[in-house]
Amino acid sequence: MDILEDEYAKRPIWMHAIFLFCLYMTFIYVPWDLFIKPLDEDKEVWFGLLFEGWAAKAGAVAHWVVYGAGAWGFYRMRAWMHPWAGLYVAQVALSMFLWTYPEDRGGIVGGLIAGGLFMALAIALWVARDRFATTVSPGDSSPGSDGDDEYDEEYEDSDDSDVHRDDDDRRWDGPSEDSGGDGNSGSSDDT
Repeated sequence: MDILEDEYAKRPIWMHAIFLFCLYMTFIYVPWDLFIKPLDEDKEVWFGLLFEGWAAKAGAVAHWVVYGAGAWGFYRMRAWMHPWAGLYVAQVALSMFLWTYPEDRGGIVGGLIAGGLFMALAIALWVARDRFATTVSPGDSSPGSDGDDEYDEEYEDSDDSDVHRDDDDRRWDGPSEDSGGDGNSGSSDDT
């Protein structure tokens, strides 16, 4: 039961919905679309353009890669998901607007509604940047770890005794704005 609680705590409910959607598309819909759906019925939309036949099958392969990467990225809450998840969903928003823009598919009002909903989701993914960078999955050695073992090992065993601190015993994040950019906190060598 702890595993489910840990998974639930990783992301907000709306992000769980996207994660589950990516899983569905990766393991159920896209394989069906590629291997079972007849070629003459296959259609894919990218950037609002409709592709049919073999071009649609190629688009389905691209969708499979995107949804598979999304499923993995949401599962592990990988740092590389920002900005890519938000950018992909923004592309979907543009596609939805362009696709529904013709009158027979909803017109400008339908395009604005569909595109607006996906753009709101893209913005939510963009704003959720810290969720991707700060979550540590079991087995990861650092938040947002990208699997770079050499980098991860360097910081794996570090503790606060290795951190440079200033006179106030606060964590030092580089020169402050009022220090003139030289790293000295208001002190001068001229005195």
